[in-house]
Amino acid sequence: MCEAIGHSVMALHRSKLGNIDVKKLKIGTWRYLTKEEVNTLLNNKKAFTI
Repeated sequence: MCEAIGHSVMALHRSKLGNIDVKKLKIGTWRYLTKEEVNTLLNNKKAFTI
């Protein structure tokens, strides 16, 4: 995504969003959110504020 707009990526930091932790995911993988994670994100507007 960054290369598409002319920016190179030197390093990435895996973090979390709200209660969703991604540290255990292997590089290049993804997973579906659980129903509980979706509900928490939808009910907690603060999870989306920067």
